[in-house]
Amino acid sequence: MKSSFNQKKIIMKSAWIIFWMLVFSSAVLAQQHPIVKWENEVVDFGEITEGEEIEVAFAVVNEGGEPLIISKVMSTCGCTIPEWPHDPIYSGEKSKIVVKFNSTGKVGRQNKLIRVVCNVVEGYKVLRLSGQVVPKEMEN
Repeated sequence: MKSSFNQKKIIMKSAWIIFWMLVFSSAVLAQQHPIVKWENEVVDFGEITEGEEIEVAFAVVNEGGEPLIISKVMSTCGCTIPEWPHDPIYSGEKSKIVVKFNSTGKVGRQNKLIRVVCNVVEGYKVLRLSGQVVPKEMEN
């Protein structure tokens, strides 16, 4: 009986060692990604007149220990053109994604999604640009 008890004790110790190894290895893996803080995930540009072009910026800070690498930024419409930093954003650094919106032919409420593909745990972040475009003839 003593040997059975000792075997159970060894198995329990082994299980605890494996558990803690998994906990620590997942913590190490989590640190291999940047931690990103967006100062603004949604920008409402208010009201503009059809045909106006505006430019907005989405500010980002890398609060993690690894560089943030933005590989691609895409919008849902050809009227919304993003520009992004192609160099890594190192820990503690701040940068921005600039989005130009051309309202020609876009009347009414606008909601444009901007997908930022980068090396965060989730793989991407979706930002949103919104506002109201009024027709030229309604302008006073």
